[in-house]
Amino acid sequence: PNAVSLTKNENQKSKPLIFTLISIAHFRSAKDYITLFKAIKILKEKGIQIKLLVLGKTFGQIWPGQTVKNLEIENEIEFKGYVANPQSYMATVDGLVLSSLWEGTPNAVLEAMANKLPVIASNIPPCKDLIENSGCGFLFNVKNPLDLSLKIEILMALSESEKQRLGQKGYQYVKEHYGENKVYKQWESLIYKIL
Repeated sequence: PNAVSLTKNENQKSKPLIFTLISIAHFRSAKDYITLFKAIKILKEKGIQIKLLVLGKTFGQIWPGQTVKNLEIENEIEFKGYVANPQSYMATVDGLVLSSLWEGTPNAVLEAMANKLPVIASNIPPCKDLIENSGCGFLFNVKNPLDLSLKIEILMALSESEKQRLGQKGYQYVKEHYGENKVYKQWESLIYKIL
């Protein structure tokens, strides 16, 4: 299993005035950014103000920027490129969204949980297991921008204390199952079994 560093800054979040989500994934087809961008477009058409920070390599592809332009959501999306340590961005957003078609271990989800962020993720294993077992957020149907936009609206409608409660549930789950000490002990046990 992967270990996750748990956040040390308890309540040092400086929230933006506009509801802001973060997505952390390189631009590969499996990450299905098209669905996410379409969901943002749906929200914009409803008059809902939202901002999406996108962290991840584009690998020189022009389609991400072109898609955002074609959907007329340039003011809602900020491409940040690859960021080695996304913690500083996570401290300023309202939640994480992951629109993947499939995942191995969803490190972005685990990092968001470790940073006490609510999570919206596609209903795929293991995202489904993490969200359902922890109670830290919402699942949406794969490749369904309308469902994703509705889940974003649900998260937006929650009070600040309800969002914090979701974030705390994710944090507790990661601490118990993926914290560095827990994972290091699992690896140590495995190594001793092999030796």
